[in-house]
Amino acid sequence: GGGGGGEAKAASSSYVVVHFGVDVCARTFKLEKRAVNEANFRLPDEDGFQPRCAPVCPDAGDDLTSCLHTKLDVDRISAQLREDGFDCQVSMDAGRYVCNYTYFASLKRFEKTSGLYSLFVHVPSFNAIDAETQAAFVQRLFHRLAEDASAKAAEGASA
Repeated sequence: GGGGGGEAKAASSSYVVVHFGVDVCARTFKLEKRAVNEANFRLPDEDGFQPRCAPVCPDAGDDLTSCLHTKLDVDRISAQLREDGFDCQVSMDAGRYVCNYTYFASLKRFEKTSGLYSLFVHVPSFNAIDAETQAAFVQRLFHRLAEDASAKAAEGASA
């Protein structure tokens, strides 16, 4: 894995933080639905950090099986992206390395904040899906995320 981030502005008070990581074994795009409060790095990261069987966020408790879920409707977004012609699925396992660590920390940060959403997306290598197709996917993903977050903002305003 590895990753970068992006941001899709949905409405004046809604933002989606999108984290990306490469899954070299993947043949499809994967929207991660959840992250686990477990850091178990088989190798050190770029800074030499290598937690073993430790919580990502100690303030979330010592239960390494506890999970946080994105507030975004990834099942619907994934289905829409498939309708748009992209091979996309929902994943329930972001691993236990840097990708999961990043995602759990992000979900924890936005857990109780309305209008802020987080999503982790695993993309395949360019050997599996070429760069042009991946760029088109990201553009369409941001469009779909903006629609979803805007709908959530409208629901919140009418509640």
